[in-house]
Amino acid sequence: GVAQSIEWGQFLHSKSLPSSVKAGLRSTQLSNYGSPYARDYPDCLAIVEQKVKPDRIVNKYSKSAREKWWLYERARPELNAAITGLTRMFVIPRVSKFFTVSVSSTNVVASEATVVIASESFADFALLQSLFHQLWTFSYQSSLETRGRYTPSDCFETFPFPTPDPSDLSTQFPTLNAIGETYYTHRQAVMRNRQEGLTKTYNRFHDPNETANDIQKLRELHIEMDREVANAYGWQDLDLGHDFHTTKQGIRFTISETARREVLDRLLELNHQRYAEEVAQGLHDKKKAKGKGQKAKGKAQPSKVDSEKPMQGSLF
Repeated sequence: GVAQSIEWGQFLHSKSLPSSVKAGLRSTQLSNYGSPYARDYPDCLAIVEQKVKPDRIVNKYSKSAREKWWLYERARPELNAAITGLTRMFVIPRVSKFFTVSVSSTNVVASEATVVIASESFADFALLQSLFHQLWTFSYQSSLETRGRYTPSDCFETFPFPTPDPSDLSTQFPTLNAIGETYYTHRQAVMRNRQEGLTKTYNRFHDPNETANDIQKLRELHIEMDREVANAYGWQDLDLGHDFHTTKQGIRFTISETARREVLDRLLELNHQRYAEEVAQGLHDKKKAKGKGQKAKGKAQPSKVDSEKPMQGSLF
C-alpha cells in the first residue's frame, strides 16, 4: 500500500518547535524502496524528480546520492525503528538561546538541527527539562555564536540517569511522570493563550519583572519538577534555592550557585561510578579494541576515568 512506500509528514527543524505554534515545511519520503516501487506513485516521484534530482545527479561526493536520487541520502532507519509504535517523541534543538524539550508527533522527518529522544514517557521529559540536565548540558555543550549547541555525545550519552536502567522511569517514579506531563500541559497552554513560542515564553520565565499568573505558575511547576528529579536521585537533602540568580547565561530563574555546584559534583561522581561499573562488566573492551583498529577515526574509549571530564557510558 501507499503507507509502505511513501511517507507524508512535517519536516521538523529547530525553528518549527513546537509545531503547534509554528507550522513547518512539508516532506515527502519515498521510503527505502528501489526505483520500480517508487515509480508506482508517479505523481509523488515527479515532484522529487523535479525538485531533488537536478542537485543530486551532480553530487560529487556520494555515488549513492547520484544513483538513488529519490531516496533520503542519509536516512535513519534505526531512528524510525526506535520511534515505531510510540505515541509521541521528544525533540531538543541543537542550537538555541534556551535549553528546551518539546513534544512531537512521530510522523515527521527530523532535520539535523534537532535531536530526537525516542521516548514517550513524561518522566523522561521531566528529567531532561529539569535544571539537573540543563546544568550538565551547560557544562559540556559546545557553542555557536552566543548560543549553546546540544551535542548528544557530550550532553546526553554521558548524563547519568537516576537508575542504571532508565528504560521505564514512568513506572519507577510515577510522580516524576505526573509532574512532567503537568508542566508540559501548562507550558502549552501558556504558549497557546499568548500565541508565543518557546523563546518568548522562556524570556518571560527568566524575567524578574514578569509577574503574570501563568508565568508564575510555570515557575512553580518547574520548582516542583526539579524537586521530584532530586527525589528520584535520592537527594532529598539538597537545598535547591530556586530564585533569580546571575549565571554565565545572564539572569536566570534557576537554583542557587551553591546548589548548582553541588548538583554538578554529584552528577559527575555518579557518572564516574556508572563508568567504573561498565568497565568492570567489560562493556568498554570492545570499544577499545575497535579504537585500536581504526587509525585516525577518533579517540578510543579511555581506560581511566578523568576526574574533570565525564566518561561516555553505554547504560546512560
